[in-house]
Amino acid sequence: MIRSQVLMMIPFRVLMMIIRGGVMRVILVSRHAGLVEWVKNKGFVVDKHFTHLDVKDVQNGDVIIGTLPVQMIASICKKGAKYYHLEITLPEALRGKELSASKLDKLGADLVSYKAVIDES
Repeated sequence: MIRSQVLMMIPFRVLMMIIRGGVMRVILVSRHAGLVEWVKNKGFVVDKHFTHLDVKDVQNGDVIIGTLPVQMIASICKKGAKYYHLEITLPEALRGKELSASKLDKLGADLVSYKAVIDES
């Protein structure tokens, strides 16, 4: 059996319009202080911040923000949560370097919603 992972990009610019209710939580997953500051500067309300996410703790209706690998995104989506990925065009010279919130702004950082599924066919 061949397992392929399909990633579908869905543009999303207005995370603030999410209706907060029930058990839904906004969870930021990042070890980068610049991203944490950037998210807060944008006015997003984050319920929990983790440097590592255990997918078993994700609940239906949660909103996850981060830069996670596709297999984790697929598991998050399978549980009924939404995933928003930090997208930036990063020059090679900045790879592996810590970026401040202002640098993320200068690079045009944005949050984009992704849905990923594991193709079991």
